Amino acid sequence: MNKLKINIGILACFLSLLFSMSSIYSKDSAVAVHIATDPAPYFFQGVSGIVFLNYSRLPQLTAGFEYFSMTMPSVYVEQHAENKGLGWNHYIRHGYIVYADYFFDPFITKHQGFHLGTGISFLQSDITRDQFNNKKLISITELFLRGGYRWFPLLNTPIFIDPWVSLLFLNSNGDTTIGSKSYYISPVSILASLHVGIQF
Repeated sequence: MNKLKINIGILACFLSLLFSMSSIYSKDSAVAVHIATDPAPYFFQGVSGIVFLNYSRLPQLTAGFEYFSMTMPSVYVEQHAENKGLGWNHYIRHGYIVYADYFFDPFITKHQGFHLGTGISFLQSDITRDQFNNKKLISITELFLRGGYRWFPLLNTPIFIDPWVSLLFLNSNGDTTIGSKSYYISPVSILASLHVGIQF
């Protein structure tokens, strides 16, 4: 609970920083910088930080990088029948994501509206199981397709909200057996979340 409070405090500070910086951003740079976070990890013992970049000569394309960590929620862990009721825990120690997105909106200087893209993730995860002392370290590589909608809810400010959904293709490496059971990782998954950030 203390760690959750600390993470929520960090998230609140980050969002406050975004609002305070919104008055000093520049529209004239050749490279537009977007700083964002995914709020979800802060509620699951983790953190998230994202940087997106856009070059003025390729106005509809953005590239991004994210670092995050989090405990995967039980609803995600137990969505597979093989894992249900067996006390599995999945903690992502380090997650690295590379994004590439294409924006369809004609007002491309603001990078708003619908976007589609792809990317790759590299995860280092701890797998544990209730009532067992064992811990297994595994690595996961994810290729994904992602679509979302970036929205600027506050008039004349660069603060954006970007809900999205992605289709992931996963490959895991490492032993996931604890006791007589193995933790199941689906080769295909669907994930939805949102980014909150500021465009400079």
